[in-house]
Amino acid sequence: MSKVLIDNGGSYASFYELLDDLNKVYAQKVTPENLSLCLVFLFTIGKVEIDDETHKIVLR
Repeated sequence: MSKVLIDNGGSYASFYELLDDLNKVYAQKVTPENLSLCLVFLFTIGKVEIDDETHKIVLR
């Protein structure tokens, strides 16, 4: 999953860059597994979409 790009309004980050940013902000450590589960949940409720052509997750 490290090759996936996270697109947040034109700003791109890798999965692990997003994980590092989250761990700087939140007091409780976010694990890669927890972040992955969160992204799956957000996809399930329609808050993210996956662009398979560019391997990109788009946050809405």
